[in-house]
Amino acid sequence: MAVEAPVPRPVARALYEGFDYAAFWRAPARAHMDVLEHRLVERLLPPSGRRILDAGCGFGRLADVYVDRFDECVLVDSAWSLLEQARDRWAPRATFVAADLKALPFATGAFDAALAIRVLHHFEDPRPVLAGLRAVLAPGGRLLFTSSNARNPKRILRSLLGGGPTSAFRAGPIPYDRHTFGWSARELREMVTAAGFDVRELRGVGVMDKLVAHAGPLAGLVPPGVGVSRPLGALRLAPSLLGVAEAAGSGSVRRAPFVRCPACRVALVAADAAFDCPACGRTFPLVEGIWDFRL
Repeated sequence: MAVEAPVPRPVARALYEGFDYAAFWRAPARAHMDVLEHRLVERLLPPSGRRILDAGCGFGRLADVYVDRFDECVLVDSAWSLLEQARDRWAPRATFVAADLKALPFATGAFDAALAIRVLHHFEDPRPVLAGLRAVLAPGGRLLFTSSNARNPKRILRSLLGGGPTSAFRAGPIPYDRHTFGWSARELREMVTAAGFDVRELRGVGVMDKLVAHAGPLAGLVPPGVGVSRPLGALRLAPSLLGVAEAAGSGSVRRAPFVRCPACRVALVAADAAFDCPACGRTFPLVEGIWDFRL
């Protein structure tokens, strides 16, 4: 009798489950932003490394930057449909993991680089995500992250004119909608530092793509904005910020094994196309090329 392949376990629906995220990036202004983020990530990541984590990888949009630079590439997302797209694009050059970014299934110090691009702004409180990223990064490991800047000129002007529902000068997260939040650059830096990182620099992004959206036939003449990202970051006025941080301390990346139970944090036991937790009894299967570590 044929044995049916396991199916993804029922869990809460992820934010981007079923969303055509690739189509989202094909609009002219977003394609322009995609080029900028690719170039910045390419420049700011280490030239090589042992193991990289792409947390909130989506459909593997940025994987072409790092798959040839690291010995192992681990792509994580909570949306199963996006991981299927990432798998179809990048298997067997990467490992694909379905997991909650607040409960990463990896050992302490397992990675020497990590990305959290277009991730933090989806959490009203990103501190647990930052703490988890710090835990799985080896000391000296580099994190690239982005965040919405609540105190950009447009929102400041709207607040001064009384036209916004929430003041850009208010402390704490500024809700843009149900699933998107912004912070001031100072608050962002404080949260990243409190998680155990040294923030090296902030780049300003989200300006040149706005010009593309209004440039019409001249859109092709608008540069990506790599050069102006540094002064925009220093001024803290861009709509979004791309940060570079390093995990504090000294040490080296963990070799193997590098997976842990996301619930109780003990070492897992390898089984046939699965990992078993000897403490809580959970099983985390490999389903059509994707490891299912969702709780």
